[in-house]
Amino acid sequence: LVRRRRQDVHAQIVRIVAAEFPDLATAQPAFLAHHATAADLHAQAVHYWRQAGEQAVERSAPVEAMAYLGQGLDVLRKAPESPERLQHELVLQVTLGAALLMARGHAAAEVERTYGRAYALCQQVPATPQLAPVLLGLWRFALVRANLPQARTLGEQLLSLAQRAADPALLVLAHYALGVTLFWCGD
Repeated sequence: LVRRRRQDVHAQIVRIVAAEFPDLATAQPAFLAHHATAADLHAQAVHYWRQAGEQAVERSAPVEAMAYLGQGLDVLRKAPESPERLQHELVLQVTLGAALLMARGHAAAEVERTYGRAYALCQQVPATPQLAPVLLGLWRFALVRANLPQARTLGEQLLSLAQRAADPALLVLAHYALGVTLFWCGD
């Protein structure tokens, strides 16, 4: 088949499976992501790659999650710059950070790069709920690498965020992060 016809077939598969077989779409988002990518349906492809990555993280399959999320980021790079694109990339980066923590460990340079990129995106996306897991990921990296001044700064930022949000669960995490850091600082 010529390229345009192949794209049409892939797009038709995405439409039919999503509409007629929602259980399959929910259970196997990587299947739809593959077809949406081949059809150049960028928004749908990113959505399904994200879902596939999140499911893989939930199943404790970090290598699989990293592959799916990497595919999603590759597709997203083709999209024009927009606030929605930034938000999608942020979600993918945060989920990728969680997968990297599981697969490579807290001190891996990839963890810092991923959460660093996510932090930069948080500066561009106002009032994003992803800031807390990003700060927590960067804090873990700094603490395990024994960069205590940076860990302290991140713990303080996390505590400030938790206090502004008045979120009890986040407050517990922030106090924990700052407390552990201060313990290792001897304070």
